[in-house]
Amino acid sequence: MKDIISFKKILFFYSAIFLCQCFTICADAAWLPGWDKRVVLSISSDNIDSDLGYFPLPVFLGTAVGSTNADVTFIFDELQNDANRFKLAVTKDDGMTQLYVEIEHWDSANEQAVLWVSSADLTLSGSTGTTLYLYYDKDQADNTAYVGDTDSAPAENVWDDDFILVHHLKDATTSTTKDSTQYDFDGTKASANNPTQLNGKIGKAQNFTDDNINHGNLGITNMYTVECWMLANNLTAGGGDQSTYGYSIMASSVNSSAHYPLWLTAWKSEIRFWAYEATAIGGERQTTGASLVTGALYHIVATATKSGNSKVFVNAAEKLSFTNDGEENWTTIFTLGDLRPARAIYFDGMIDEVRVSDVIRSDAYIKASYHAENDNLLSFSSEETPRKGIVLKDIALMDGVTLR
Repeated sequence: MKDIISFKKILFFYSAIFLCQCFTICADAAWLPGWDKRVVLSISSDNIDSDLGYFPLPVFLGTAVGSTNADVTFIFDELQNDANRFKLAVTKDDGMTQLYVEIEHWDSANEQAVLWVSSADLTLSGSTGTTLYLYYDKDQADNTAYVGDTDSAPAENVWDDDFILVHHLKDATTSTTKDSTQYDFDGTKASANNPTQLNGKIGKAQNFTDDNINHGNLGITNMYTVECWMLANNLTAGGGDQSTYGYSIMASSVNSSAHYPLWLTAWKSEIRFWAYEATAIGGERQTTGASLVTGALYHIVATATKSGNSKVFVNAAEKLSFTNDGEENWTTIFTLGDLRPARAIYFDGMIDEVRVSDVIRSDAYIKASYHAENDNLLSFSSEETPRKGIVLKDIALMDGVTLR
């Protein structure tokens, strides 16, 4: 009799463990209803020095992406073709609240893509890391309320109101490029294929020689942040004004009397910066220790407040800080690759991922952008599918006790 009682106790004990395990399996994490597959995006706080709200996060998809060089081509296997690229969703860590997604580049044949993800209510933590979910399902309807190509409404929502211009520098036509922001400062090339499109640091870029891209007057007033990636083919071999001033990366100047509210050049191994300046010769300030060389990619950021502090960062390291003279206003066109169209102080090389903001972006933002755009800020999980519940019915655990 004691043996029978002991056996019933043991059976009840292990049945209780089994029941708890079953309830653990059935207690599914929040899942966007109707979607079949997802992957976790884990964003490390290692290179995020403080919380960053409304941060535009690049998500690279391919065979070796993220900080661990993960193969996430299972996303392309599921979606199958370019036409299904809108059958995506990205959510916050609750698995339910959707974020906006801009598709900069999507190539199903080569299984490569670049997405930009953000929303006004997204904050990347500077202390604990951040979790997002990327859903994908070929049987879903296109998620066009939240996902779109460059120049669509969802894509514009990725960029906060202070981004006045964002150019990924992919050709819209052979003569134009598209602005990703709500302000639609699209670019016009000097002529068709001048400059020419090529593969860039992120997606596509433009190769400048003796040409430019003009964007009109951006309406900047008393402060700005400008950003880009650049790769120079020449830093010293230019003649004329290139040898005097350097190779023009970007500028705001319509004629000599409008002067230089913004002018960034690459000169020998350094960056030169004119900020709210009236004087060309002697009006520039120059970095120390930028150590530029031809054939290498650099992330360049410049910030300026009129009559206040101006800075230049190279690969997220501050290389210049000074107080500008505040002599000029930004009332003129914005040009890539030259001081102004046809001024012939050209840049020689590749420019990619150009941004202009009418605020001073923080050091933490600049550092996080550099690491994010080098694709070492986030990592991917393996593919996840919704867990199926286990139904327990009429299981007898012991005499007189039945689980229904």
